Amino acid sequence: MMARMYVELDDFRQSAIIAKNEIVKSVRGKRFLASAILVAIVWALITLVPFLTGKGWDVLTLEDMLSSYLSYANMFVVLVVGLIGSVALVSEYEERTALILFTRPVKKTTIFIGKFLASFLLSALLLLAYYIGVVAMTLIYHQTIPLNLVESFGMCCCYIVAATGISFIFSAVMKRSSICIIFSILALMVVIPIITTMIKGDTWYMLTTASESILTCIPEYVDAHNATIDEMYYALQKIYETILNSTDPETQSYAPFVQKFISMMSMFASPIAYPNLFKEAAVMLTWGLASSVIAWILFLKREF
Repeated sequence: MMARMYVELDDFRQSAIIAKNEIVKSVRGKRFLASAILVAIVWALITLVPFLTGKGWDVLTLEDMLSSYLSYANMFVVLVVGLIGSVALVSEYEERTALILFTRPVKKTTIFIGKFLASFLLSALLLLAYYIGVVAMTLIYHQTIPLNLVESFGMCCCYIVAATGISFIFSAVMKRSSICIIFSILALMVVIPIITTMIKGDTWYMLTTASESILTCIPEYVDAHNATIDEMYYALQKIYETILNSTDPETQSYAPFVQKFISMMSMFASPIAYPNLFKEAAVMLTWGLASSVIAWILFLKREF
């Protein structure tokens, strides 16, 4: 019993060592630097654009500021995980370091856990730096730190878990890091969103839908979005009624086209509800757990 417990504790210790070494190696690598530069550039662009247009942040509301910054959080997760997480496993085979690592008394499961933990922590660290930049802006221009930013970052971390698990599936079976990066980004940014849009009915169980809570957990954003939608539909409805009540037959002939346009707009611009954060987090973590188990099984079966 004691021997078994020692082995299990030693496995966790080895996973922590692997995670530490992976973090050190990644931080010194080009992909982490590229990810950090990408985050910094986008944050700088979002910050500078209002000044370049002559308005500045002084005339913008808090919800405008939050939506401007957080609208790109999902994209950052995909790109950062694609550059960092997707190469965690395949790099051992591509760089031939697996010849050394796998011949030592270290279980593949231990290696997998250490790699996953390192990928998650590195991705979360970069996103945390971005959120700190957002906090700095809210303090400077609105003298407040919205507590919902903490919830948003928490949802972001859940999305990182899911995205890392999916990227590890590709990393466990492919031979080239560059291919893993491409496939991971395409899966998260293109394939899953397309499948989500093709599904009829409520898609609460899809990763794309759940990840929207990163932004929709900000009540000010939801309120501003819904108010804009209501104003747009009110204006379109007024136009439709004016055309329909017109005494000119030619003008009335445009009514069906306007009605179709309103119906079409309802498919792309609809009100959003306040998210159930526990449910959204559970969905993303479930995606992360399921994909991680698949990646783990594939990794165990893979031979050097």
